[in-house]
Amino acid sequence: MTNEPDMEVLYAGVFNTQDSLSFTLKFKDFNTDVNRIPSEFHLYDFFQNIDLSCANVADCQTVKFTIHDVGTVGGQAKGTFSGKLLNLNSSGPQGLVSFDGRFSFNRER
Repeated sequence: MTNEPDMEVLYAGVFNTQDSLSFTLKFKDFNTDVNRIPSEFHLYDFFQNIDLSCANVADCQTVKFTIHDVGTVGGQAKGTFSGKLLNLNSSGPQGLVSFDGRFSFNRER
């Protein structure tokens, strides 16, 4: 029996400046072969006063996460994310905000 975590986390960004951008994706039972709906998603753009988040799978139905290139262990994996969520920062754009982006990370396993 292994002690594998049941939640995988992908994080990228910086929190130490006022004009920084950060995003977090969390999901269970990671599968690189299909589009995924994360169990949690957070996108913060401090410069544009954007705070987009959903704290459970039901609220994250509009957020899509796809791995396009799995790569090899120790190599780079690449993917995209997109969606539309309500901006929780009252001093930023009001209502639903559309977003999309690309990311890459080094695979550990």
